Amino acid sequence: MKTSRYSHIMSHIRRQDGDEGMWVIQTNDEHCRGVASRAEGFSSVFGMGDWGRLMGLLHDRGKESDAFQCKIRYSSGYDISKMPTDAATHSLAGAIVMHSKYADGMGLMSNPIAGHHRGLYDMDEFRNLLKNGAVAEEVSRQVPDLALRPPSVRLKGMEIHHVVRMLFSCLVDADYLDTEQFMDETSSRMRESYSSIVDLKERLDRYIGRFSSSAPSDLNRLRSEVQRMCEERSAMTPGVFELTVPTGGGKTVASVVWAVNHACRHGKQRIIIAIPFTSIIMQTAQVLREIFGSENVIEHHSVMSDEMINERTRLAAENWDAPIVVTTNVQLFESMFSNRPSKCRKLHSLANSVVILDEAQSLPRSFMQPVADAISTYTRVFGTSFLLCTATQPLISGCHKGCGPVEYRGIDACDIR
Repeated sequence: MKTSRYSHIMSHIRRQDGDEGMWVIQTNDEHCRGVASRAEGFSSVFGMGDWGRLMGLLHDRGKESDAFQCKIRYSSGYDISKMPTDAATHSLAGAIVMHSKYADGMGLMSNPIAGHHRGLYDMDEFRNLLKNGAVAEEVSRQVPDLALRPPSVRLKGMEIHHVVRMLFSCLVDADYLDTEQFMDETSSRMRESYSSIVDLKERLDRYIGRFSSSAPSDLNRLRSEVQRMCEERSAMTPGVFELTVPTGGGKTVASVVWAVNHACRHGKQRIIIAIPFTSIIMQTAQVLREIFGSENVIEHHSVMSDEMINERTRLAAENWDAPIVVTTNVQLFESMFSNRPSKCRKLHSLANSVVILDEAQSLPRSFMQPVADAISTYTRVFGTSFLLCTATQPLISGCHKGCGPVEYRGIDACDIR
């Protein structure tokens, strides 16, 4: 099997101190191990940690070829003595090894490896790519031999594509973060220092306490009762919940009371609030910043004002690693069904988290079945809890006729609290 003629198998290279500084090299082994560690941490949240680790170890093994080592050296300016060929690629080699060594017939790990830069492949196209066994000859003999534990739940057919995207998300974000840590330490440090969910609960309790001593009224008593019920229901087993509150009943704060207490009691890692209308998003985000502090709340939508965008918020929007994320339904569901690295990168942040779907009745009727299937999968496989929050509940449960003759199965009514 062919090995590289280079003494240092590089993954990334940068100058130590500007243009004239010393060269600093990240070896491919260092990078793959770093990505493996991060991907294992992300995927262990839903019981597939060793799958994430294996993807990380194999994802860049194609960089060990002479052609790609030449490309790294030439493009960085480290060695411009030989121009690389246009055909120098690296993603497919690890995918082929994964497919052949681990019998990854459904592409659960090999497709994410092959597409970790260009995006997931259509399966028919991917099967044809896997036939290119010559590419695997560029990978060294040091192929990991790991025993993969099966997922914690038995996967159903409709859940496979979500699992592929979730593993893809773990790999892509791990790859970006490890590369960023080596190439751009300043940006990497900006991703740290968010408040914990426990700290957010303390802030929420203080906020609510400010109004408990105010003059009682029928409206305040109604809002307090709704909040009390939400706090009680937060102790229930994670899953899908409904909250129907009339206009003026304090739905935003009540839903957050449920979400924060549910996250604390069940160890959820963050809260994502998806809203269909940007005007409501901005109002909601302002309330949340008042409660939790602007440093803990990230807005991610198309009409953010310039003063709300800085380097830290831009970075957090890439992978939703903030404790509170406010976004659009379009951003959320496009990511769930995308094949692009930039869209899917954030998906692993939904695992073991709480998602509030505000104004749930506005979800497009023609998309309700795939949305319901996604909610069921994320709940069952990835440990996500959902709150369908509205004044008028949609047909999300039971069996109904959808658009024309299409039958909408919905979510089993007995699974919604």
